[in-house]
Amino acid sequence: MVENDREPVARLTLLGAGLYGLSFRTHQGRWEKMPWSGPLMDMVDVLVTTLGPYLARTEFPDTNSGSDH
Repeated sequence: MVENDREPVARLTLLGAGLYGLSFRTHQGRWEKMPWSGPLMDMVDVLVTTLGPYLARTEFPDTNSGSDH
C-alpha cells in the first residue's frame, strides 16, 4: 500500500447550475481562486492544462527500470 501524505494542489468547486470554479493551494496553504469557471469537463481540461506540472508525481516509482543491474 502506498501512503499519500501530499496535500491537494487544486480543487474544483460546484458554483451552481452545473458550473465549477477552480482553485489552487498556495505554498502558504491558502486556497486561491483562479479566473475560470464552466462545466465540469471544461474545467478538468483547464486544470490539466494550467496545473499539469504540479499534478505530476515527482518521485520515482518503485518499479524495476528493466535493467539487470
